[in-house]
Amino acid sequence: NSVNKISGDDQLLKTEFLDQVHSGKRIFKNIDLENIDLRNENLSGLSFIGCFITADFRNSDLSNTKFIDGNVKYSDFRDANLTNSLMENLGVEGTRFKGSVTKDFVFRGNSSYSVTGIGQNEFNEWIYNIE
Repeated sequence: NSVNKISGDDQLLKTEFLDQVHSGKRIFKNIDLENIDLRNENLSGLSFIGCFITADFRNSDLSNTKFIDGNVKYSDFRDANLTNSLMENLGVEGTRFKGSVTKDFVFRGNSSYSVTGIGQNEFNEWIYNIE
């Protein structure tokens, strides 16, 4: 199985994930970050490719981070720094962004609740302001 499961239920695995980040790993492929608390973390410059993510990223630095070809569901990006970040070809549901820094943030080719083609306009008009 090529999927590495990193679950919030197992603090050791959360610590292992953060240890990998802090030791310089930047690309994460096909991992699950489920119900994991990543508040106030510096996760700048990471790439999540083909990942399933349900995480709390409040107040985290996610600048220059890429989320590609995966799912970001029931996650919280409120007050996070998403400057120059990318979310592309994702399923995005139940996720909050209000108060996040979105300078040069790109949101394209995503789907939400079976609606495809969700892009920057939809993000700016309604997704960003969901409480």
